[in-house]
Amino acid sequence: MLTENRFGKYLLYAIGEILLVVIGILIALEVNNWNEKRKDSKLELEILAGIKNDLEANIISLNTSISADSLVVVYAERLIEILKNETSEYDESMDEYFGGVENWLPMHPNKLAYTNLQSKGLSIISNDTIRSKIVQLFDETYLLQEDKEKIMIEMFSNGISVYHRFLETREDTFKKRPNDFQFLKTEPEFENYLTHTRGIRKQLLFVTENIVKRSTIELRNQINEEILRLEK
Repeated sequence: MLTENRFGKYLLYAIGEILLVVIGILIALEVNNWNEKRKDSKLELEILAGIKNDLEANIISLNTSISADSLVVVYAERLIEILKNETSEYDESMDEYFGGVENWLPMHPNKLAYTNLQSKGLSIISNDTIRSKIVQLFDETYLLQEDKEKIMIEMFSNGISVYHRFLETREDTFKKRPNDFQFLKTEPEFENYLTHTRGIRKQLLFVTENIVKRSTIELRNQINEEILRLEK
């Protein structure tokens, strides 16, 4: 009986030891998982903050590009009105219009934080909706800006001969003067160029303002809300 009692005590002791080890392992795993989640949460916040900063910079660049395109549309419309007016006479103030129609400010979106996210893994972003919208903006919507660059390069390539034929560059390279203003009023090629430029710029302006910029602002606002939620 003494032997049986001792064996029972040893068995309980052994089971207790095993339970303590198992509990210790479970606690260690839980602590490790908690630490990993903290690290992932911290990394997610850092990446979201970086993307938010890039989007805010992109909004500024988009506003600048929109202002430039809007001004080109205004200049083109004024020149079309002037050239169609039979009584209009050349004035040096027109040089800004003639030169300004060529203005163009390329907008290259900041993508550094998004590139960092791609290298770390998209799954870092825990919110499925925001993750999807980030990918859509950078991999799809911003491609519209790249298409715009191609269109503008083609426009300048096709229009440079027209400009050199009818206009001369002033000391201020942003201004141009007609070689013969009265002849220019009768030349349909230049008016067609202005009409085409106005139409293309209006289309590009619509895309930039109503698709690219709007999508950027919406995502910036959603990311800001997500950051506040994660920081709680």
